[in-house]
Amino acid sequence: MVEKNIIFVHYYKTTIGELIIGCFEDQICIIDFRYRKMRTAIDHRVQSALNAVFF
Repeated sequence: MVEKNIIFVHYYKTTIGELIIGCFEDQICIIDFRYRKMRTAIDHRVQSALNAVFF
């Protein structure tokens, strides 16, 4: 079994939309709008690059 690292994800509501904020090894790895085109593709790219999964 391949061990995966964890990207801790939090959602933050702002006046211009909800953000997704991801933290990996105590560093921010993603800040983006939660609801946007290409969300799935972007999330997959980040997870692949870091060999990690969202939690």
